[in-house]
This record gives sequence, C-alpha cells and structure tokens, in this order.
Amino acid sequence: MGKYKKLGVNIVTFFVGNMGSRLIQFIFIPMYTYWLTTYEYGIIDTVVITVSLCCPLVSMSIHDALLRFLLEHDGKENEYYSASLFLGAIGSLFFLLSAFVFNSIDLLRPYWLYFYIYMVLSVFFYIQNSLIRGLEYNKLYSGLGVINTLLQALCILLLVGKFRLGIDGYLMSMIIAYASSLLVSIFATKSWNYFSTKYISKCQIQSMLMYSLPLVPNAMMWWVINSSDKYMILYFLSPEANGVFAIASKIPLVINVAYSIFLMAWQISVVEERNQEGKENFYHMIYLCMISGLFIFASFIMIFIKPAILTFLSDGYNETWKYIPLLLISAIFTCLAGYYGSFYVAFKKTGGALKTSMVCAMVSICLNLFLIRYIGLLGVAMSNLISFLTLYVYRIIDTKRFLIIKPESVLVLCNTAILITQTFIIYFLDGYVAFLILIFLFVLMTFINRSLLVKIVAILKEIVQKKYYGKNSV
Repeated sequence: MGKYKKLGVNIVTFFVGNMGSRLIQFIFIPMYTYWLTTYEYGIIDTVVITVSLCCPLVSMSIHDALLRFLLEHDGKENEYYSASLFLGAIGSLFFLLSAFVFNSIDLLRPYWLYFYIYMVLSVFFYIQNSLIRGLEYNKLYSGLGVINTLLQALCILLLVGKFRLGIDGYLMSMIIAYASSLLVSIFATKSWNYFSTKYISKCQIQSMLMYSLPLVPNAMMWWVINSSDKYMILYFLSPEANGVFAIASKIPLVINVAYSIFLMAWQISVVEERNQEGKENFYHMIYLCMISGLFIFASFIMIFIKPAILTFLSDGYNETWKYIPLLLISAIFTCLAGYYGSFYVAFKKTGGALKTSMVCAMVSICLNLFLIRYIGLLGVAMSNLISFLTLYVYRIIDTKRFLIIKPESVLVLCNTAILITQTFIIYFLDGYVAFLILIFLFVLMTFINRSLLVKIVAILKEIVQKKYYGKNSV
C-alpha cells in the first residue's frame, strides 16, 4: 500500500469513529449549559484537567512508549504490553498514597474518590488504546471511541438530565463509560493473550522508561500550557468564569479533534517512513495540506461563532463568543507545533519535546499571571495564542538538528493575518455587514490556498482510483 494511501485510509478510519463520538459531545454542549450552572461546570472541568495533569505522572507515560515500540513490529508485543501493565499498576498504587493532595483542595474534596477511580481507569484505558493502535486495529479503536462517548452521553442524560445529580452524576457517568469501554477493549483484543508475568523483564522496562520518562515532564508542561490557566481563573476570577471559559474552549476543540484524528494516522506513517528515501518530500506535502486545511476550517468557523453562541447557549454563557476567535487561532498553532513534535517521537528525540514544551509553559504562565489581572478571560485567550505560537517557532528551529522541513512562513503569515482580521470584524461589527465581510475573507483564504487544495484533491483522487480501479499506488 502506498504511503499516501495508507495515511488516507487510516485518517478515514479514525475519522469515522472519532467524529461520531465528537459529534455526540457537541450535540450535548447546549444541554450541559442548561443542566449545569457555570459553577458546577467549572468544578467538573477542574476535576478533569487535574486527572489530565496526574495521568502522565502516574502512568510514567508508558502508554506512549507502548505505542512507539509496537510500531517497530519486532514480535515483542507480549513483553511491551506486560511491562506497560506492570508499570501502570505500580504507578496507580503509589498514587493512592498521595491522594491526600487532591483531598486538601476545598472545592474538590467531596469528589476525591471519583477522581482516583477516574484516574486509574484513565491510566489503563490509555495503555489499552496504545495496544490497539500499535497492533493497527484501527477500526476497533474508532469503534471504542464511539462506545465511550455514547455511554458518557447516555449516562449524563440519565444521571444529570433526569435525576439532577449534578457534579456527582457527571463524574459517575465518566467512570461508567471508561470502565465499560476498557472491558470491551480487553475482550475484543483478547488482551490476556499478550500478558504474562514471565514477559516482565528489567531490561525491557528500562528500555521503555528511557523513552517514556522524558515524556512525563513534557506532558506536565503541556498540562501547564493547556490547563494551568483554569486554576488561575479559579484563583483570580471565579468558578463561574472557569465554566464560561471551559465552554468557549469547546468550540476550538473542533480543530484539535480534527488534528488529533489526523495525528493518530500520522504517527504511524511518520515512524514507518523515517528511514525511507524521499521522506522529507512526503513530510513537507502533508505539512502543506495541514496548513491549508486548518486555516480554511478555522476561517469557516469564524463566520458563525457569534450568532451560534447567542442562539444556542443559555444566557449565562453568552459572552463566550468573545474568547473563541483567539482560541481558534491558538488551536491552529497547537496543531502545527504538534506536527513538528511528531518528529521527536519518530526519531526518538523525546528530550527535544520536553525542552521546547518547557519554554512554551514558562511563556504561558508568565503571560497568564500578567494579563488575567488586567483583561480577565481575554488575557487567558491571548496568552494561549502567544505561547503556542512560541512553541511552533521554537520547534521549527529545534527539529532542524535532525530533519529539515520548509516552514512556509509567508503562507502561514498570510493566513494568520486573515484570521486576525476576521477576529476584529467579530469584535467590532454586527449584522449582515459583518457576515458578508467574514464570508469574503473566507473566500479570500480559500483562493490563497487554492494550489494546495488542488494537490489535496489530486492525492485523494489517486487514492480512490487505486482503491476502486486498481491503479498504481501513490
């Protein structure tokens, strides 16, 4: 199978499963805003982001090592999986001893048991997902995403919507969904065939930890970049403000979700092609496609931000439209930085991922501390944008040590300028005039990226022709 075709097929497979689950999530957003107050949603968001902070620490990011080592296809699946489960269990037991830290936070103390159960389930859920992806059971992976999200939605509908259990109902729904999905994945893959204590070796554990441990502080830095602002909002503003910002962050999540689907397929391709001749041309073509796709998608969303928020969300969330444009642009640079970050994984240069993420985290913290005092949530959105832009530029420079990909700076700057112009239109104009200008800017961006769109269509056409008519591989 040609490299473009394999990437395309994997993207479609992940897209079908993940977009189904994400669609369910977005459908439920308006319902959440009616069932939960901004205070309640702020508490829920804090619990979730705290789990995202602790999970890499508890798991030692061993799920990342499991995926990367499985992609070597060297017949050692049993050793990798057994070592991963062993380390996940050890980490979960040690974390139980430190659960008092969570219990010391007044706002979160009533939910510490939910927190710990959710944490442990997350650790093993990620390990299981890495096994599935590493064995390239991509359809199963996508199906589990739908099952997990559908179970969450149904449980929330019942426990929060009908029985009005609020925060408790939401967190119980998360636990039920993760536990059920974990069991389904274990039986679907017959995972017990890959595990035995005899496969757990000190040598293999050391090898995997050498890869994964630098990713732990790297993941912590990503948490600082993505989630520390939530604690600053709680400290300097209020739980209600955190709830508003959490909902505002859901809209740019569309871009992050689209990229995460691409990344699942891309990680497989970038590893498999790393030693092939002409890999730079392949990497560069995919990068160009990313630029066009991300910016055009964001420009299209800009058209509908304000009317959609004012129409579909309850009054307490009306001001969320003010923060979404900057968060959209920030999401684009998150994805572009993530593209360059994938090379650290493929070439096993995980120390570079840590170094660049630390710089980004420091920029994020400093800007948040300064801007949130003066312009509130808008300052948080601005600090997100600047910190991810910094990460993107730094990784372009840093990855030149082992791989050179042309950054296409002029194209990125032109596209960014159009999005910034759309942002000002959203802030300062209303009605049909604003709507028409936003559409014009979207058309302009599409025109600027037309040559890349033609290439994307040509690649897709060739993939389809090979699939259905047996033409030569791409």
